Parts: sequence; C-alpha cells; structure tokens
Amino acid sequence: MLTADMDWVISPSWQGCGFASEAAQAMLEWLRSNGVNRFTSHILPAICASIRVAQNQALQATLSRKDGEIRWESQSPPSEVADVRARQGAVDFALVQRDGQRARLLISLPSSGAPQYWLYADPSDTADWVSQLLIWIDEEVFTGGLSGSRARLNIAGDSYVITENYGWRLEGAAEHARLSAAAAAGPSGWHAGGLN
Repeated sequence: MLTADMDWVISPSWQGCGFASEAAQAMLEWLRSNGVNRFTSHILPAICASIRVAQNQALQATLSRKDGEIRWESQSPPSEVADVRARQGAVDFALVQRDGQRARLLISLPSSGAPQYWLYADPSDTADWVSQLLIWIDEEVFTGGLSGSRARLNIAGDSYVITENYGWRLEGAAEHARLSAAAAAGPSGWHAGGLN
C-alpha cells in the first residue's frame, strides 16, 4: 500500500481563505491518480487551521502521537464488504476488490474455539479483535488479492477464499503443507510457531 505523508504551512494572514485546503485537495487528487491510496499528516493540537485542512480532506485523527503532534490519516480501502451473513459460530461475508475480483470469507468467531489466524496480539476487547481482523484483511486482500492463486472452496455456488494461518496464499501443495505445519495454528495465529 502506497502512503504519502503530507504537511502544509500557511501564513497566519492567509489562514481561513481556503488556500491550504485547495492545495491539499489538488495534491491528494494527483497522488491518487499515481496509485497512492493512504494519506497521513502530523498536526499539533493547537493548530486549528491545519486541523480544518485535514478534516476538509477527510483525514481522521488517530490516537497516535509523536513529538506532541497527532497523526491524522485517510485510507481508500482496497476492498469493500458487499454482503454479511450470520452463521453458527462464524461471520460470512463477501469482499469485492477495486478491480472487481470477488470472494466470500468465513471468519470463525472466538467463541467457536477455531484458530484466529489474524491475531498478532491478545485482543484487549471486541473492538481490538475486529481491528486486528480488518488490518489482516486489508493487508492480505491488498497484497495478494482475491485472484486464482488463492485456495478456494465452492459452497452452494459461492466461491470462498480459505483462510490459512499464514495468509491466503496457495503456492503449491508442498509449500502449503510446510507453512501450515510451521505456523502451528492457535490463538496467536502465525506467531505461535516458526519456520525451521
């Protein structure tokens, strides 16, 4: 995922005229046309004019701070959730990528006792569990896509990408077996095992 970190400075006598917002908008449009789909900026909380510029560009304040500055970010998702179905012990949903590739995913809930492959740390609460899942989906879908290289299962006419403890890639039967064994699926997913 390509990221651009943006900053702007405008003289106090020109603040409020819209110049910074207009320039930021033009820069975002140019960056998007060149494949950048994630934008960040670091703004001191006391700089109200810069906060307005960030808000005008649909950047959102995060909890991340560095040298007193708040990190603001915007992200164009690589995929969208098109359909959600409740299943016994799982959530079943369809993902559609920007390029039109489509697949369904069946994600087991923690209460099912099934491996939670996407967890990179013990979740502190439900929101953290969902956040880790969305990060994993975003990274996996964006980098590997929903292409034919993914392991799939056809269920009642729907094509499901099979989630694996090392991601969704299927390089070949031997590589799949090696990675599956190395990952030792468990509550900590990939991080529970190791490649020897």
